[in-house]
Amino acid sequence: QGSVALLPRLAVFGTLALATLGYAIAAQPFLAPWKHPAPATRVARAVGAVVDTFDPWTVLGISTDAQPNEARKAYKKLIAKYHPDVDPSEEAALKFNQVVRAHAVVTGEDRELDMNTLLKNAVDNFQNDIDFKRQQIEELKRQAADEEANMLKMENQLKQAEAKREKETQELGALGGAALGLVAGGPVGLAVGALVGLAVKDREDAAGQVVRGIGTVTRSVAQAVSKVTKEKQDSNM
Repeated sequence: QGSVALLPRLAVFGTLALATLGYAIAAQPFLAPWKHPAPATRVARAVGAVVDTFDPWTVLGISTDAQPNEARKAYKKLIAKYHPDVDPSEEAALKFNQVVRAHAVVTGEDRELDMNTLLKNAVDNFQNDIDFKRQQIEELKRQAADEEANMLKMENQLKQAEAKREKETQELGALGGAALGLVAGGPVGLAVGALVGLAVKDREDAAGQVVRGIGTVTRSVAQAVSKVTKEKQDSNM
């Protein structure tokens, strides 16, 4: 009998529950509009669930006081740069989506984040960018100092090479000119030829090449004779 007495009450509760459920379903678009976000909001959420550090100004590379036309210019430039048809990489896709979201925030289409949060993120992001740029500048300064040290070393090596070349050409010019003077004028021509050889030692024309060539041969002969003579002296000792 107790169970039978409860049946009417259960029927009443069931009817009320069904009525309440039906009302909730019918009123859902009005009671919970956030469950049906606008298209711009859906685009914004598609960028990524994590937007704690997001701000539109550092993404677009503009000031927080930038005018709408400046934001539009930056948006168009970045969209063209990171468009999938231009750059199909994953990094470019992420940048592209960030630019889309930034433009939506700047134009007022996306109001998901409050202005205080956006500005706080902007301050943090600008500071991080500044710190990173400072590190880059310090690294560039270090590299520049290393390059300057290498340049100074090369300048010293250049001076040494020039001095050695000057000594070499002087020797070849003097020997070549002396040899030619000796053949042409005997002992008197020897000194004159040496002076002429020094005068043309740096020339790249036929005269200079001939004098240096003869000087090379003369030096080789002199070195060979000196070597043989020394070997004889050593053998006689």
